Amino acid sequence: MRVEQKISDAELVRKTVAGDDSAFAMLESRYNARLHSYAFRKMGYREDAQDIVQEAFFEAYQGLQKLERPEKFSGWIFVIASRLITKAYRKREKQVACTPLSHRADTADLIEVASAIAHRRAEQNAEITDLLDEFEIAIDRLPDSLREPLRLRNADMSYQEIAQAMDITENAVKRRIARARKKLGALVGGNPPDWS
Repeated sequence: MRVEQKISDAELVRKTVAGDDSAFAMLESRYNARLHSYAFRKMGYREDAQDIVQEAFFEAYQGLQKLERPEKFSGWIFVIASRLITKAYRKREKQVACTPLSHRADTADLIEVASAIAHRRAEQNAEITDLLDEFEIAIDRLPDSLREPLRLRNADMSYQEIAQAMDITENAVKRRIARARKKLGALVGGNPPDWS
């Protein structure tokens, strides 16, 4: 077993906060591939996924001192990436909507834009995007105990991974996610998206 695998995330976070940048490099090494895979599945482009990963690690490094429970680093970095992906989609949609076809540089740009639109529409239409915006606002209104497991599940973490990150049982994770979905349904007045 490599030395970096023996050191817990919490210990690496503490070392980084104390000024040991090599500890953060170990965290990056530990989560880079999984984070990139997650971002690529959501974004559809390797370059976009890499940008998300770099920005997520940058934000994590900048905000590491504010992380109250260092043992939850794994879930926290995926929540950061999830938020950045949502932000990138919104930015992409605004750019596409605001750029007339006559002003786009060339055919390659048109193909990229058309591909981005097709990829996005394959995942969700404009109506669902609006609904997801409502859910994001509603999710922010949930108590931390319900919001965190829901966000982690939305970040493609398994129930077991969430349980480990939150230091609770898998059954507790499932109950909290079910309660969060029920509250979301009441807050938004419909059925929450299925993130199971």
